Amino acid sequence: MEEKKLYPALKLLEQLETKHLVLVKEHRWSELIQHNIAKFRNQIRNESYNELKNFLENVATHADKIGKSAFAQAAARLDIDRRYYMLEEDRKKDQQQQQPEGSADLALINMNITETIDFSPIYKSLHINLFLNCKEEFSKHYQREKQKQAPVIMDVPPKMHESFDAFKKYLQRVTGFFIVEDHVMNTTEGLIDQRFYYELSERATQQLLAVLRRAVSTSYNPELMLDMKIVVVLFCAAIKESGFPVTPLLDVLMELRESYQQLLLAQWGQKFKEILRKDNYIQMVIEDETQYQLLLRQFPLRIEAAERLPYPRSLPYSESVPKVFLEIKDFAAVCAKFAKGLNVSKTEIDDMIRKPSNLLLTKTLKSALVDLTAAESESQLNFSQLVQICINTIHLENSMPYLEDYIVALVHGSTKQIGLRLQGASMLKDIRSLVEDRIHDKLNDKIDQCLDI
Repeated sequence: MEEKKLYPALKLLEQLETKHLVLVKEHRWSELIQHNIAKFRNQIRNESYNELKNFLENVATHADKIGKSAFAQAAARLDIDRRYYMLEEDRKKDQQQQQPEGSADLALINMNITETIDFSPIYKSLHINLFLNCKEEFSKHYQREKQKQAPVIMDVPPKMHESFDAFKKYLQRVTGFFIVEDHVMNTTEGLIDQRFYYELSERATQQLLAVLRRAVSTSYNPELMLDMKIVVVLFCAAIKESGFPVTPLLDVLMELRESYQQLLLAQWGQKFKEILRKDNYIQMVIEDETQYQLLLRQFPLRIEAAERLPYPRSLPYSESVPKVFLEIKDFAAVCAKFAKGLNVSKTEIDDMIRKPSNLLLTKTLKSALVDLTAAESESQLNFSQLVQICINTIHLENSMPYLEDYIVALVHGSTKQIGLRLQGASMLKDIRSLVEDRIHDKLNDKIDQCLDI
C-alpha cells in the first residue's frame, strides 16, 4: 500500500480471507485479522478517492493546454491563422527558446490527450471500487466532484473582457474540461453516462451564453469583434467533437454580427461626415491620362462628354463622390469578413452584406447629406456648392450598378449571377429633391433682397 499498489493489495487481502483465514477461523486471533482486513479495505478505498482527487486537480491544471491543442487542430481543419489560438505568452516563449515559427503549432496539432493527462488514476480507482462492489457509490462521488469543479472551470477571470488572450484562454480551458469528460465517458464502464454529460454541458452552455453576450455588449471595436467571432467559431469546432451542444453558441454569433454591423455603421457615419466636410464642392480637375486611369480604377463611372475634353479636364462631380463610393465598397468588404469561417449559404452571406449596405445608404449616408445641406448647417453652403451637391447625387446614383456588381462578386466570385439591387438610388433622389428645395429657398432670398433694394 505504501507503494500505491492498491489493486494487488486488495487481491492479497482477498486471498488471505478466502484461502487462508478460513483454515484458522476457530482461533480467536482470526477475528482480529478479519477486522484488520476490513480496515485495510477501507484504507484502500479512501486512497482510491485521493487518487481521484489528484486526477481532478490534474485536469484543472491542464484543461487549457488540452483546449489549446483542440483549437490548433480545428484551426488546421478550417485554415484559420495561429494567432486565434496562440497566446502572447506562447509567442514570447518561442522567441526566448528560439524555436522556428510553426514548430509549437505542429506539436499542439499532433498532441494526444493521454500525453497531457494521466488517466491511470481514475481507471485504477474505478477498478478498485468495482472489486469492492462500490462502483455506484464511486460513480456518484465522481459526478458530485465534477459538478463542483465545473463552476470553477467556468468562472470568468477578472477583466477577461479587456483582454483578447484571456478570452481565448477561458474558452480553451472550457474546451479542455469537456474533452476530458468525453474521454472519461468513452473509456470507462458507466462512470458517467450521456445524461450526466448532457446536463453538465447544458449548465455550462447557459453560462457561456452569458459570457459571450457580455463580451458582445462591452466591445466597441469592430476588429476585436471580428477576432472574437473567429475564436468562437474555433471553440465550437473544437468542442463539438466531444458532443458539446454548440447550436446556441452559434446563434450568439448572429447577435455579434448585429453589434458588429451597428459599430461599422457608426464608424462609417463619421467617415462620410468627414469626407463631406472637407470637400470644396468644385468640379474635380484631372491633369493627365495617368491620373484619370487611377481614378477609374477607384471609381469606374465613365463620363463620355468629359473624356472628349483635352487635359487638364474637369469632371462634373467633386472629389467627395469617388471617396464616398470607395467607402461604400470598403464597408461591404468589411461586412463580408464576418462570414469567413461560418458555415452559411451564399444567400445568408448576401444578406450579411446587402442589408447593412442598404442601411449604410438609406440611413447613414442620407443622414450625413441631410446634415450637410440643412438650412441650419454650420457649413452654410453657397448657391454654387448646393448645385454641385445636386450634380454629385446624380453621379453617385449612376454608380450604384458598379456597387451592386461588386457585392455580387464578393458573395459569388463573379458578377454573372442574379442581379442585386441596392436602395441607394431612391435615397439620392430624395436628397436631390431636398437640395433643390434649398436652392429655391436661396434664390427666393436673393430675389427678396433685390426687391428690398
